[in-house]
Amino acid sequence: ETTCSTNSLCHTGDINSGSAATIMTSMEDLSSGYIPGETYTLMPYIYENGISKVGFEAVALLNNGDGAGSVSMISTTTQVYSSGNKEYVTHTASGHTNIGMHDWMYEWTAPTTGSGTVTVYVAFVTSNNDMTASGDSIYTDSLIIEENTSGIYDLTSKLIQDAYVHNSNII
Repeated sequence: ETTCSTNSLCHTGDINSGSAATIMTSMEDLSSGYIPGETYTLMPYIYENGISKVGFEAVALLNNGDGAGSVSMISTTTQVYSSGNKEYVTHTASGHTNIGMHDWMYEWTAPTTGSGTVTVYVAFVTSNNDMTASGDSIYTDSLIIEENTSGIYDLTSKLIQDAYVHNSNII
């Protein structure tokens, strides 16, 4: 998908060429993966010294490019819009005015069982607020979240185990 830098009416500049620190993270530990249907608080964060405005846009996608899960807002600094089967989260007008750094939070509900890996893509913008497309910087990051399958019943193993026990009793 495109970023703000591909639309010359919005912001220009090379992607990830500035000095900002960015991260897309979760308030919960997702190192073991997401649990289908569970809700997590996601947090895009950016810091760049000397910048007067910052903003972001994020989307969660499956490997096939479809939208992954659903989102809900927990703050007046974020908003959601849909396009096709994807939900995009972005800052509001009041959610981009912190000087130098900002973080936003929103809730993401993981997709159904069997959906597989989800990648949350985020694009950030830092602006010098001169009302032109130049002098701004674009940054990208992503958060890759595997599906947690440790609690899913493994039917294949159960069938093999039952067949072994059944055959053992015959002998």
